[in-house]
Amino acid sequence: ISRLWQRKAVELVESMQESDLSGIDPVVLMLDAVVLSKRAVATVALAIDESGRKHVLGFRVGSSENQEVCRDLLSSLSQRGLSPRPNRYLLGVLDGSKALENALLEVFPKTLIQRCLVHKERNLKGYLSTRHWSEINRLFNRLRRSEGSEAAREALADIETFLADKNQQARDSLQEAGAQLLTLLELEVPNTLNRSLLSTNCIENLFKNLRHHIGKVCRWREETAQADRWLASGLTLASEGFRKISGHREIPSLIKALEKKLADDKHSDGEAA
Repeated sequence: ISRLWQRKAVELVESMQESDLSGIDPVVLMLDAVVLSKRAVATVALAIDESGRKHVLGFRVGSSENQEVCRDLLSSLSQRGLSPRPNRYLLGVLDGSKALENALLEVFPKTLIQRCLVHKERNLKGYLSTRHWSEINRLFNRLRRSEGSEAAREALADIETFLADKNQQARDSLQEAGAQLLTLLELEVPNTLNRSLLSTNCIENLFKNLRHHIGKVCRWREETAQADRWLASGLTLASEGFRKISGHREIPSLIKALEKKLADDKHSDGEAA
């Protein structure tokens, strides 16, 4: 049974890491990493297409979430046919990792970065006393419910005001993320998309199911293809339960906004030149 599973797992690895991706029209690309052991971290790519369907594109296992591993993963996706439309931006949703961001912009330069609000809220709480957590929750929930750039900027400004006399490092952390916390909201799309695209929850939920599968592994052997086999089988099983994202009916509005944003930026660049 073990040998049969290994053969089947090898087929799943080949399918997930080598299959043709030219049939997928990516509107959103999410990247995140899951820690397998002290010396093994898997970086996974997930796409959301024009119908709102999710697709696991591939993964790479390295010693950490570093830029070389991320670049290798994204380059392989491009070589396998993943090609964002040239007339619109790709929306990249990330947890704040500079390694992921730099690699994504290097391989797919026409990408707008949306920072995950869940990760940023969690990060700020690490700097604050627990007595301030309920207010941070309230302020971030207001930001998540915002519709349009004006409401979003006001919500973000209120978060910064709240942090002003609480903790300087927390305020610096918020300012570091800056406008990338508002990327989706600045596009003036319906806020029904906020739940799915203001965080990396789509890929985090995938990881929850993956962890249940790989929890059976007692020891990871980095010198073998063991991690690839378990990841491919676990991600395949987890993706079988995929449904369209919440707010998927508004994806056409997002596509129009990404097209308009790219056209406006090109026009501005032309005038500046």
